[in-house]
Amino acid sequence: MSRKYRHKGYMNNDDDQRQRPRGKRNESFARGRVETSYRRTIRCVECSATVNFIDELKVTDTCKNCDADLHTCRNCKFFDPGAPNECMKPVSQRIESKNTRNLCELFQPKVLVEKAIEAKKNQTSDNARQAFEDLFR
Repeated sequence: MSRKYRHKGYMNNDDDQRQRPRGKRNESFARGRVETSYRRTIRCVECSATVNFIDELKVTDTCKNCDADLHTCRNCKFFDPGAPNECMKPVSQRIESKNTRNLCELFQPKVLVEKAIEAKKNQTSDNARQAFEDLFR
C-alpha cells in the first residue's frame, strides 16, 4: 500500500523510512562557527551617538557630539509617551520638558544591547584578493 503523503511522520513504517546516508559532509557547505559579541551602550536621543557613561550618568553630563543633555526623560528607560505623565513609574510632579535636564530620582539610563562590529585594520591588496577568491570556492 502506498502512502498518500510522503512527508516524514505520516504513517511511518520501519521498512519505509528513508534516511540520509551518514558520512562526510559536503565540503562546500561546511561553515565555521561565527562568534557574535554584544556590548551594552547608551545612545543620545538627539543624534544617536554612543555615550561612554554606562555605569553612572551624572545630571550634568552632555553628549560630546551634539551637546544635548543626557539626564533627560527621553533617555530614561521608564519613558513611555503613552503612559500617564509619559513615565511608567508613578511620579509625584509632572516634568514639562522631556528634552531638558531634570533631577528625577527615578532616572535610569536606557541601556541598549548591540552587536559589536569589529572593523578589520588596513587590509592589504593581497589579503583582499585572497578573501575574494575564498568567497567563490
